[in-house]
Amino acid sequence: GQVAGQTIGTISLGRPALTNPGFRGVTWRGVREVAVRYRRFPVYTIWAGFVNTAGHQLPPLMFAALFSATAAGLYFLAHRILLLPATLIGSAIGSVFYSSAAEARRKENLGLLYERLQHTLVHIGMPVAGIMLISGPFLFSTVFGAEWQAAGEYARWLAIAIYAGFVVSPLSQIFSVTENQRTGLLLQINLFTLRLSSILIGVWAESFETTVALFSVASFLGYSLYLSTMPKYVGIGLDKIFISLGSSSFYSLIVLSPLLISYYGYQSSLAHFVGLFFTTCAICLRYWILYNKEYS
Repeated sequence: GQVAGQTIGTISLGRPALTNPGFRGVTWRGVREVAVRYRRFPVYTIWAGFVNTAGHQLPPLMFAALFSATAAGLYFLAHRILLLPATLIGSAIGSVFYSSAAEARRKENLGLLYERLQHTLVHIGMPVAGIMLISGPFLFSTVFGAEWQAAGEYARWLAIAIYAGFVVSPLSQIFSVTENQRTGLLLQINLFTLRLSSILIGVWAESFETTVALFSVASFLGYSLYLSTMPKYVGIGLDKIFISLGSSSFYSLIVLSPLLISYYGYQSSLAHFVGLFFTTCAICLRYWILYNKEYS
């Protein structure tokens, strides 16, 4: 299926390119010159992608080998449930940002585009992360069964890291746009090293919950280094991320207030459901306002 899909896509892109009159001007010398000009893409970006994939795929295998299959299964469910929508949305936004950023760089307004996207991503992700921090165990036990409640506990910790990754992932396209792939690779190696170190410390502590917590904190620190490094490549101040986080925290507290009241004030499943319902409605309203502000 993978081979067939890639083949069909390649043919669909290749046929109009080959029939385009401009293709006749392509020469082997030109291909060689372009390959040398953009050599940083295969030299650095491929390895950055490899390290990134290893950072996501190795932890469940290590957890199964160093702790137990049960622990790995609980982690994997929590990680997959949180990561799947974040990856789906982040990849779509990143693809659009990549093409728009290249054009914005030519027009010398890349910083403005980066700042707007950073602000939007921070605001989109924080309320959802807040729901998981408050109601992770309740949601997992309700949807998957009481035996999966521990996965909800792990999801509480992972929500912090995945929220940071959701913000960083589309913005990290900036390293390719500005041709600073080496920096991107170094940051990815740093993130991987922090994650691996956190797992080894957790194994030494002989506590799986501590390991997940350390893994999440390490991931958050690695992504924070991304957010503190990328602004200088687009010419904006580091204060912009703090402004976005401050305003997002304010609005998130408002939309999460029904859930906070039901969770800490009534301590019942029915109240929790009601709080989740009104919080979801408030988040949808917040997204609608953000959408109209962006495209009106």
